[in-house]
Amino acid sequence: MAVSDMLATALNGANIAYLADLYAQWAKDPKSVDPSFDILFSSLGDDEAAVLHDALGASWAPRPSIITGEEPPPPAKGGPAGGLAAQDSLAIARLVRAYREFGHLEATLDPLGLKVPAPRAELDPQTYGFGPKDLSREVFIGSLLEPLLKGRSTASVKDVVAALRGVYCGNIGAEYLYARNSEQREWFRNRLEGDNWQQNVSVAERKSILKNLAEAEGFEAFCQKRYVGAKRFGWKGEKSPFPPCTLLWTSLPGRVLALSLLAWRTVAG
Repeated sequence: MAVSDMLATALNGANIAYLADLYAQWAKDPKSVDPSFDILFSSLGDDEAAVLHDALGASWAPRPSIITGEEPPPPAKGGPAGGLAAQDSLAIARLVRAYREFGHLEATLDPLGLKVPAPRAELDPQTYGFGPKDLSREVFIGSLLEPLLKGRSTASVKDVVAALRGVYCGNIGAEYLYARNSEQREWFRNRLEGDNWQQNVSVAERKSILKNLAEAEGFEAFCQKRYVGAKRFGWKGEKSPFPPCTLLWTSLPGRVLALSLLAWRTVAG
């Protein structure tokens, strides 16, 4: 039996949190779990391990162990979550992981709409067994999408996809899973999925950001033509920090601003 099949057999709506908690204990001490689980966890590939890691949620968030009895035990089989298919729980977790890893590839980055991103098989629910007739089916998600779908332990497939596309496939792409530090990845995920950042930037602020970027680009082009071959500090490849730096500088007192610009110029060489 393949590892993914073994995991699907062990996984269902009632015990996904239990299995993730068990995986966390195994990661700290492989001898602390039953040998059968030691074999299962040792054989996991990157995708399967990522599913269980995502199910744990952020490491800094309050999450008492349900194995030690600090939380109520999982609901009995046949309860609200227990009847949901194990394969669905595993498949939806893999779909969530795919959007966090590849969602930026379908982001609509061209404001003119001339370049439409090609559909990715990794982001298609059918890749994970959810056909058109399955999109309204409720699946168990536990805390996998906290705080994006706050307070919901189950959701329909189409609601999950809509929420993920709103974060990762909008006009701004986000790519962060390449970060080596798990705490950094969790911080970015929590900010992207929980801060409602799209609504926190007004239209006027967006126009101001666009104006600043256009001015920076124009000044860069002028310097390139006016001082050909001269050593200088340029914005090429570094325009993304410009809006936050502009906001920071406009909020600083004059003396502090002068010192910060001098320090930046010194570092830039």
